[in-house]
Amino acid sequence: ITIQLTGTTRKPVTSGWYWTDTPGGYGTHSNEVRFEPGETQKTVNITYTANTKPEPDRGISVWIYNSVGASPGAGGTLLIVDDDFATLSIADASIGEANGSANVAITLSEYSSKPVVANYTIRDGSATGGSDYIAVSTGTITMQGTRMTIPIPIVNDSLAEGPEWLTITLSNVQNGRLGRPTGVVNIVDDDTPAMGAPSGLAATSVGSVRVNVNWFAVPNAVSYEVYRSSGGNPYALIGTSSGPAYVDDAVTANTTYLYKTRALGNGAAASPFSAPDAATTVLFSDATLAGAVVKAAHLIELRTAVAAMRTAAGLQPYPFADPSLNVGMMIKANHIIQLRAALDEARAAVGLPAMAYTDAALNQGATAVKASHVEQLRNGCR
Repeated sequence: ITIQLTGTTRKPVTSGWYWTDTPGGYGTHSNEVRFEPGETQKTVNITYTANTKPEPDRGISVWIYNSVGASPGAGGTLLIVDDDFATLSIADASIGEANGSANVAITLSEYSSKPVVANYTIRDGSATGGSDYIAVSTGTITMQGTRMTIPIPIVNDSLAEGPEWLTITLSNVQNGRLGRPTGVVNIVDDDTPAMGAPSGLAATSVGSVRVNVNWFAVPNAVSYEVYRSSGGNPYALIGTSSGPAYVDDAVTANTTYLYKTRALGNGAAASPFSAPDAATTVLFSDATLAGAVVKAAHLIELRTAVAAMRTAAGLQPYPFADPSLNVGMMIKANHIIQLRAALDEARAAVGLPAMAYTDAALNQGATAVKASHVEQLRNGCR
């Protein structure tokens, strides 16, 4: 520190001086300075022990007193600028969607008597402000101690979205150093994905004693419910299955049964129902008709199966021409035409897809009845 005379003197000048780092302190540290004739300034040293603590800038007051040969002037101030700073960092956070707010931790590497202030900015990642969390895009923090948290309220919705994330970034740090600037907030979804309806359901009769029901597995399903309808009655639950198959052996001969299923999962609502399918427990003779001659017995069996289908659909019996078929009688195209009409009406009534027939247009008296015509009608029933 420089102590200066404002003029020259022919005589020596002595003066006491002291310094203190305590506001209002007196004589904390003192010494004497001497000016020989012709000297106008002296340099004196003040020793200050450095430290590594983050603290405010400090002033040292220097005063002149007991001057001999000159009048004491005003004192001065030595400003010690602190160069120690605590490091400010942000952590990651993870929270379940139903758990309220994500508390993101902000930490200082050590206590600072200087107020550490910073701005923060919240940005969308896969999470969207307003729908996944309450959007407060920017803010300012002032550290109190070495740790604090910034709460981010999370929106608890019922959508199965999977894990989502957002970021929070610190900037413009005052009285501190910036360490880790960005934290990631992970939102753990607690909603079970909705399940789709089972597809590909196929009900197949095994003679007149059993119906096998199969479908494609549904992701995330743990079990399935199987429903059945017959005789025009509402569907009713008949059993459950842990996999995409069910065997129904509680059946009666010459009856059409309609089936549908739905999937169940842990914590999830039941899936929509599958499309239905039908199976008719008619035991057809001549299981394979390829190359065979169509007989009246085949048509009698088909009429029984179609009648069962119409009963399942809640329809009246179909008014067939030649209501009584006798073994050995001539098989006509009109018999096939009427069976198709009766079956198509029943399938439409229970929500089954339309049949795609070979020889879609049959002409009475002109089109020969083929084994394939009968086989397709059988498939439409069973």
